[in-house]
Amino acid sequence: MSYVVDTNIFNNLVDGVFRIEDLPSGGPFPATHVQIDELNNTKDAAKPKGSASQ
Repeated sequence: MSYVVDTNIFNNLVDGVFRIEDLPSGGPFPATHVQIDELNNTKDAAKPKGSASQ
């Protein structure tokens, strides 16, 4: 099973709301261009741009 997550999940990980270990471990987490575009358009300098494109 694959898990596509909303950009809010990425933000919550960066903000320390939860850890990557809290996510399901049964499959990959593909990112669509929507998530990558949203992350690249973030205005928060503390959040890395392009982090989902790797």
